Amino acid sequence: MTAMESLILGVVQGLSEFLPVSSSAHLVILQDFLGMHGADRLEQLLFFDVCLHAATLIAVVLYFRETAASYLRTPKVLLYILVATIPTGVIGLLIEKHMSAVFESALFSGCMLLVTGAVLFAVEISWEHAAPATGIPIQRLGWLRSVMVGVAQGIAVLPGISRSGATVSTLMALRVSRADAAQFTFLLSVPAIAGATLLKVREAVSANDLFAPVMLWGMVGAFLAGLAALYFFTALFRVGRLRYFSWYCWVLGAAVIARHLLRAG
Repeated sequence: MTAMESLILGVVQGLSEFLPVSSSAHLVILQDFLGMHGADRLEQLLFFDVCLHAATLIAVVLYFRETAASYLRTPKVLLYILVATIPTGVIGLLIEKHMSAVFESALFSGCMLLVTGAVLFAVEISWEHAAPATGIPIQRLGWLRSVMVGVAQGIAVLPGISRSGATVSTLMALRVSRADAAQFTFLLSVPAIAGATLLKVREAVSANDLFAPVMLWGMVGAFLAGLAALYFFTALFRVGRLRYFSWYCWVLGAAVIARHLLRAG
């Protein structure tokens, strides 16, 4: 991996991490396009992905620092985050253990992007027709709803299923207010990304060969692009424009599938 490749991957991951378009799918597709996949490189690429997620983790904590501080004064919301994190961790570990091959399959990512687009579109239409006045405040989320959101985030470990898209769509389907849905979605990513980072760091320490200095370029790019994406998405989400991302997911997913079929044929 060159410094330029690292930087490009970082910027792409940072931009797509906080937009409902699946950052993992973008990394898989771009790595496949650059010819970076291979059994001998899978572990290092997975670790690089986690390094990029760690950089965007810093971005989300910085962006939502005031909201996070207010949540610290609201024990009930913190408990909801903890409850949601449990199924996320369990599902994420099971998927990574038994479905590791999908993390380097551009075709799988393309198919899942079509699913993400359909979910975003359906939830946006449903929200418009239901026309809730304000929505449920996050303080009234409840234990069951928290588990449902955590399950959605856990399934979003699969490349092509957007984490932010899955969680914010679930919260909207549960009629949580738009403002609270966006804030809760991104703050819920903090323990999930932090946990994945710690697991991969432990593997890197034992393997001694997963980290490469060139990855720092990607981490810087992911952090700066992540901040920009946060400002863009929160502004766009307030006025309800999820369907725009639906079309993007459908077009990109269809293009990836078509490319695979042409190469196979």
